[in-house]
Amino acid sequence: EFEESAAEVPSLSRRRDLATGQFALKDGGDEVLLLTPAGQLADAVAYGTGDGAALNLTGTLAASGGDSLQRVDGVPPQADQRHRFAYAPPDPFRSIFLPDPHAVLHPHLADGLIAAWGTLGATSNFSPDGSAPPHYVLAHAAAGGLDFVALADAAPTAPWVTPPGVVHLPAWRWDDGEQTAIIYDGTLRTFADATALANFAAATGLSVQWLDDPPAGATGLTAVDGQAVDVPARLSQLAATWIAAGAPLLPAGNSPPPMPGQVEAAPRFTGLAASALTTEALSAALAARRGWLTNSPGLWLALRTDDAAAGSTWMGGTIPPANTVTLELQYGDITGEPAGLAVWQDGRPIRQLDLPPADGHWTVIVPAVPGTFLYAVATQADGGFAVTAPLYVTPDNRGEVRISRVVPVPGADYNGDGALTADDEFIELINPGSVPVSLTGWQLSDSRGDETPSRRFTFGAGRFLAGGQRLQLFRNETRLNLNNAADSVRLLDPDGNEIDVVRWAEAPAPGVVFEQDPTDGQWRTGVIDQAPPPWTGPPVIQSGTPEEPEDVWEKWAEGQAAGPLGSVAMAKRRGLYIWTEFEGVVIAPPGLFNTAIYVADVAADGTTAGIGVQVYLRNGAYPELAEGDRVHVRGETSSFRGEMEMFLESPEQIWRVESGPPLAPLPVTVAEIGESLEGRFVTFDGVVTGWRGDSIFLGDPDDPEAEPVRVTVRSSLDWRRPYVNEGERFRVTGIVGQFASAAPWNDGYRVLVRYPSDLLDLNAPATN
Repeated sequence: EFEESAAEVPSLSRRRDLATGQFALKDGGDEVLLLTPAGQLADAVAYGTGDGAALNLTGTLAASGGDSLQRVDGVPPQADQRHRFAYAPPDPFRSIFLPDPHAVLHPHLADGLIAAWGTLGATSNFSPDGSAPPHYVLAHAAAGGLDFVALADAAPTAPWVTPPGVVHLPAWRWDDGEQTAIIYDGTLRTFADATALANFAAATGLSVQWLDDPPAGATGLTAVDGQAVDVPARLSQLAATWIAAGAPLLPAGNSPPPMPGQVEAAPRFTGLAASALTTEALSAALAARRGWLTNSPGLWLALRTDDAAAGSTWMGGTIPPANTVTLELQYGDITGEPAGLAVWQDGRPIRQLDLPPADGHWTVIVPAVPGTFLYAVATQADGGFAVTAPLYVTPDNRGEVRISRVVPVPGADYNGDGALTADDEFIELINPGSVPVSLTGWQLSDSRGDETPSRRFTFGAGRFLAGGQRLQLFRNETRLNLNNAADSVRLLDPDGNEIDVVRWAEAPAPGVVFEQDPTDGQWRTGVIDQAPPPWTGPPVIQSGTPEEPEDVWEKWAEGQAAGPLGSVAMAKRRGLYIWTEFEGVVIAPPGLFNTAIYVADVAADGTTAGIGVQVYLRNGAYPELAEGDRVHVRGETSSFRGEMEMFLESPEQIWRVESGPPLAPLPVTVAEIGESLEGRFVTFDGVVTGWRGDSIFLGDPDDPEAEPVRVTVRSSLDWRRPYVNEGERFRVTGIVGQFASAAPWNDGYRVLVRYPSDLLDLNAPATN
């Protein structure tokens, strides 16, 4: 009590007939009693080592240093003390009330499901690290827009009352001193060890979240702790956890609901696709692993297969291997914030979309390679993200890989680079089965590789061969120099076992091919036509947009000037899905456009950027590169949403040759922006005609009838587009890209700016 307290606060006087000594609370524990004028006990609290039993009090209160016990209104005195008090900084004369629930929109998903958000691992003051009564935690969850809370205390904890607007999921925390898990039911059990718990979960269907590395092969588990997951930095570790467990575990968010004075720096919450907001429906969604991890409640991301005949399989489920599987993603945010979407396979993205369609649905075709995990990732410009539980493609050993053809002495320009050289040597593999086979870790070896294993060609992560498909590998990819005579080619599996081999003693005539007869496995000789094979379209699944028609490769040569061998221009004219290599100058270095950079030829004047192209790196990080550096690139031509790109599997496929001055942009007009300038580094003046999201639209000041061009400030940049007004003039410097809306991929041209200086405001007053 303060000396100058409010008049309505009663003054207390000492009763020496009831107690002696000083009125001072002991740090280790004490009791506080409130008596009526008649000497009757009106209320009492005991904390720490205080003798609560003598006062018929249950539950031990233990506030951390600096905190006080704060009474939470609405709980009767006979309840466990922990239901009645929260731990919080001292705040005299302040009463703690339950907050009102916050109304939350629950968007509709496919199959009659709705999106819900919550936490799967909160704690109350029934745990040493908890600070508030169970019902108080639930009330703040409802006020913070969460729909469900699992209280993972040391034993099942039921709130004194469940506040409106939130569902309590029964749970408790199991800990054997070595590993920890959260068990989602209301029955306290004992287990000898982690293996016993995992086996019990597999046998009974009990939902369990593992908070450490799960036991190998723990297929009966439901979820894994997702608190440390970040996008994209920690996705590889998450995929490694799934691979080790052999199960599509839900990455769970366990952050406590936001409460006064308690803000978690990097919160993680769980989204569930449930049939209703009930304990039963949410528990069923959890058991099915049908959910996603997010740092932003209100952001939803759903993944399922789209198969009218077989029915849909949701995230968290298993699917059989297949050359192709159709996935449907559904994204949204109650704030309307857009996001980039991607489909990942194990630890790498295999499809990506900068912005979701207006309705939030994205359908994409990908390979279902045995033993891999497919999952969806959404990333927002402000740092919001979501990661779904994966779809697990079941392992299948029916697939096989064989050597089908080998040409050690070329007789023609088989790789189409315009010259007959040793680079036209090739090895062809075939998968005669009906399901894909992962090639990761497989090796090809010749006689030199047999002597020095480091010289063998090893397939990198993500490589596969679809059922019934052939794969032609030229020398510039394998780096195997086949001898004309006395050599061999061996195919080794990831364990080093020899799967197939072909040997020859005498040098064959140019153009003779060694072919394996699929009926008896015998090797015979044949002759390849003395001309490059005709273009027959891309394989069933490649790194580009799968919906593109087979003849679309001819589009890439439209308006593109020819160039010398080894140039960007010549590489682009060769068509899609062709292995090629070239040298170019960096015009957009790493760090601007996620995993993409841009390189270009040098024009005839020696200073201006010529034909350019996007270079996309699937795995790893680029070497240190700066604008103006000349680089050597070795990869496969591909496309995404209409824009041609050079697809690289690993950083070893690009290296710096020399440094140099940055190239100058090509002066153009708004009306000229189109296919012929795709990949070009350009500059032009324009007049603002509109704006949307991360882009402004500029018209041609000299041609008002020309269609305005979209100038985009990508969300991957560390700056945002300026505010603009209609009619303002800007000078733009940037790279012509394309993000077409649909086949045949003839729209969506845009100019990507790199730095704030690439958008020069011509209306700004001149300065000295």
